[in-house]
Amino acid sequence: MSQKEAEILLQHMSPTGLCRDVGNAYNVLTQAVAREDMDGAKEVVKMWGDEALPLYRHYFQKYGDDAAEAVVQASDAAQVAAFDRIIEDVNARLSEATVNRNFEQLQRWCAELNALVDDGERGIE
Repeated sequence: MSQKEAEILLQHMSPTGLCRDVGNAYNVLTQAVAREDMDGAKEVVKMWGDEALPLYRHYFQKYGDDAAEAVVQASDAAQVAAFDRIIEDVNARLSEATVNRNFEQLQRWCAELNALVDDGERGIE
């Protein structure tokens, strides 16, 4: 990634202290929940191959190590940790939630993640 591209990425920092681009890491889950599409929710991890949803730093490594480091350094460490905890919970419990058709849990995860990334929210304290 060029310096110019890294600067553009850093312009997408949310007031919560996270880069808005990370919303793409879980966008498929958000869309499935909005449509109440349990089959779509089951397919979330396939977006990333056989991997689980990526943690914050891992998501930005698709832009290169330097870009990932720049974004992480510009991000609020507490919000990054909160984001990663939610993603880890999704990764650990998504299969159970979809088997049990637990839309409430899927909605909670999306709401929590959106609160961390969305401009209008303060994040998790």
